[in-house]
Amino acid sequence: MEVVYLLIGLSVAMALIPAYVAKSKGRSFGQFLIYGAMLGPIAITHALVMKRQTVTTRSEIHPSAEESKKCPYCAERIQQEAIVCKHCGRDLLELSDERETLGTIRLSHQNFQIGLFVGVFLLTMLIVYLSTR
Repeated sequence: MEVVYLLIGLSVAMALIPAYVAKSKGRSFGQFLIYGAMLGPIAITHALVMKRQTVTTRSEIHPSAEESKKCPYCAERIQQEAIVCKHCGRDLLELSDERETLGTIRLSHQNFQIGLFVGVFLLTMLIVYLSTR
């Protein structure tokens, strides 16, 4: 009877892991929950390697918006390559440096999630293997 409970727990974990990862990447939680319940390790691998779903932005709809951007300080339109706002005189390089740092932090957080899920999966497989011996 212990083995049955263990297999049920493993099945639930194999369904929830890809669903959570897919949700964090902008995909459907429900679809990946079903996918994970049916194909466990394949769904986990697929959810971990798939790219983040991008949302269509205004610049993709209106190409002319790509030529300019809003200054974060005074909200006036400036050229995309500008390093100093021509309206308020504020330096825009500091802002781009902060965004690059945030991207690095997000990447390391994603790597932590992937490592956590792989570790839980391997630990679960070890428990199942040792309980069937």
